This record gives sequence, structure tokens and C-alpha cells, in this order.
Amino acid sequence: MIHILHDQYTNDAGLIEHLPGWSFVDWVRGWGGGRPNSAPNGSVTAIYNLFYLGAVKTAMELEEEGSFLQLHFKELYEQAKVAIIKAFYEPEKHLFADDLEHTRYSRHAQCLALLFDALEGDEAIACLDQTMTRTDLAEPTIYFSHYLFETLGKFGRGGEIADRMNIWLDQVDLGATTPWECPEPSRSDCHAWGAHPLFHYYATIVGIRPASPGIKTVRITPQLGRLPRAEGKMIHPAGFIAFNLNNQAGVVSGKITLPDGITGEFVQNGTVTALNPGENVI
Repeated sequence: MIHILHDQYTNDAGLIEHLPGWSFVDWVRGWGGGRPNSAPNGSVTAIYNLFYLGAVKTAMELEEEGSFLQLHFKELYEQAKVAIIKAFYEPEKHLFADDLEHTRYSRHAQCLALLFDALEGDEAIACLDQTMTRTDLAEPTIYFSHYLFETLGKFGRGGEIADRMNIWLDQVDLGATTPWECPEPSRSDCHAWGAHPLFHYYATIVGIRPASPGIKTVRITPQLGRLPRAEGKMIHPAGFIAFNLNNQAGVVSGKITLPDGITGEFVQNGTVTALNPGENVI
């Protein structure tokens, strides 16, 4: 698929354009058919190109270190990153425009750029600050907020997820018992992609992530933010990972129980603590 995109849908500037079908992004009000800022289906937009950048980056990371395919995907990744920055990035604003004319902006583009390392170091931090503070950017709705939450987690700000749950709390206030596809008027009242806050509770707020293939080892890096505690069990191929954590002024303590045969590490404020099978006291 990556090679089809590169060979058939890349223009002379190295950007993806004229994608077939319905290039849906998000149900943002004013975006025709869920496409960025009412962009025609064939338009060149930062968001489509940043998704491509992410696909190439993932392919590069999946290949064996130093292999021909890894080096090939790395070359494609660098080419795409250069083209995207040249076409869409405004360094004086620390923002990516959605369109080639630089007239429209979204939180969507910034999140994808940060997730897929289009920017690094201080420039990435500056872009993140603009992403989270500006009020004139198109706002992600239910499903696309996953990428926003992933971005917050990547930069150690996963605790802010709890402050961005209004769109789900509104559904509860309206009597919903399952997550919706989009804000009212909703097309579907039971949509799996709206349930990602459950994923982020375990993976970002509590911070349980695989540290090796098959989840043979885990890395737990809590980002509880203003939450005073977190308790629960996360299913694992070998059983459950149980946790009961307390948060006092940003210092997390408590207990973590790993299944038999599973080890890991607990990371907090730069300190790494080994986790063994069974109960671990933090």
C-alpha cells in the first residue's frame, strides 16, 4: 500500500494528492463529508500527507535494523518529511497549515506531525504548546481525539486527558449508554471508535504499554494528572495486570500485580523500578 501511494499518488513536490474514494478524517463542523476544511477529495492537505508519513514510519520501525527494506522506508520517510515541512509548516507560528495556501489550521495536523516526528526537540515542544493553547484551530471530535490523547501521552501530558472528556460526558448527560460516532446530530449511537478513552485509561493515564513483542514485558509510566487515584485490572494473554495507585502531588505509589512469567519496569520522574511476577509495592 505504501508503494502504491508513493508511485501512483505522489506529485512532483513529493506530496500525496488525488486519493481515490472517500478520504474521511473527522466529523468537524464545516468539513464537507468529513474531509479537512471542506477540501475536495483530490486536494493536497497536510493531514493526508501526515498519515502517509506515519504509515512509512511504522513500516520502517517494523523492519529489521539495517535491512534493505528498513533503509528504503527510511529514505521514503525523510523525503516525505522534507516535502511536508516545506509545503505546510510555518516556523514563526510553530504550526502546520492544513492547505497549501496556508489559510486553514487544525489540531488534527499538529497531533499527527508530533506523533510521527515531523518536528523534534524544542520545535516539537513549541508546536505542542501552540496545539494545546490556541483556540482558532479546528477541534478533533470523538474518534480523532485518540490521536490528541496519544500526543499528550507521548509528551508526558497524559494527565490532561481527564480535562478533555466533555464530549463523552455530554453523551452521558443526553442518556447515552454506548459511545457515539460523532457529536449531535450523531449518525450512530453505538460506535467502537468512540470507546478509545477506555484504552487510554490503561495505556496512557495508568501508562501500561508493551515493552517487547507479545507483551512478554511491560513498561508502566503513570500520568495521572489531577486524578487522585487509579484502580483496575487490564487483561493480558497470561492473565491480568492489576493496579491500585495513589497520586499525591505528582508522586504515585501503590501496588501493581503482574501475571506469572511477566516482568517489566515502573517509570516515574526518571526513576526506573523493576517489576516482577506477582505483587509489586511501589
